[in-house]
Amino acid sequence: MKIGVWKPHKYVGSVKIYYENVKIYLQEWGVDIIEFGINDKLPNNVDFYWDPTCTDGKSPNKKFYATPKPIIATLHGAASFSIKEASAGKNKIKYWLKMAKRKWLWIRFPKKNLSIITVSKYAEIEIKNHLPLKNVPFQPIYHGFNNTVFYADNAIPRAFLLHVSAYQKKKNVENIIEAYKNISKEKKVPLVLVVPNFPPCEPIDGIEIIRVKKSPDEIAALMRKAIAFVFPSFHESFGMPLIEAMACGCPIITSNITACPEIVDNAAILVNPNEINEIKNALLDIINNPILRADLSQKSIVRAANFSWEKTAREHLTFFNKMNHLA
Repeated sequence: MKIGVWKPHKYVGSVKIYYENVKIYLQEWGVDIIEFGINDKLPNNVDFYWDPTCTDGKSPNKKFYATPKPIIATLHGAASFSIKEASAGKNKIKYWLKMAKRKWLWIRFPKKNLSIITVSKYAEIEIKNHLPLKNVPFQPIYHGFNNTVFYADNAIPRAFLLHVSAYQKKKNVENIIEAYKNISKEKKVPLVLVVPNFPPCEPIDGIEIIRVKKSPDEIAALMRKAIAFVFPSFHESFGMPLIEAMACGCPIITSNITACPEIVDNAAILVNPNEINEIKNALLDIINNPILRADLSQKSIVRAANFSWEKTAREHLTFFNKMNHLA
């Protein structure tokens, strides 16, 4: 099997992790991957083309418009269509034009030989709700994680609550802080927020805000020491930090909406991300109940075992073979 793969000048960080890990296994299994960029011609000696980089409702590269060969696109989600933050105030026209352009590009895109990989069942539903792709074949395939970095060590004592994200409003860091502030001082444990680019603010008692990016090894070390991983996002198409925290045996508090419940299954406390009191009560449950913590920790490890990059790559190969056979 030969695949022509679109390679952008610059990857979104999580997309690069996804592609590079899947690529390693595909090549080990004998798949010939021919990458091409903006200045390259579309390779002709391939069975089909794959664009693994379609984020936030963007369509595949325009180079694919004229080819009669099958096209597979990994569409990582459509958050900008679901979250209307950008439509507020003076940005409303700019936001509308941006979303209208993305829809128009998908309307124009030749869909006869197109199929879509998504990162979750929720992402498939979201994409179909917002983009003209209802009659296109879809295949949800979950991400994996690096199990040589993210693993449990029960000998390490757990001492604080933890949140990790790149700062965006949808990560709901402000509500985590408000919920924590509402806990009485005698019941608190420290809260560590690893949020690069979080805006400056006054010091908050009990909270350490780390505004610099940490390496995967540093993040994993924090996850192994955390009483709970607090991740009540307003939106996730997948939520890779969830499986990384679960692999470290960390109890999870996350949202009851978007892809979060799908990814954690029964290995978490689910909360309404808009309800500060729900987040506070979940924090208290974790802090006060060691039996609950132990139960969630074990469930996290079991749930994380369902994810691996090898499994992700194997499911890609199965889907590639299926779509190539139908072409």
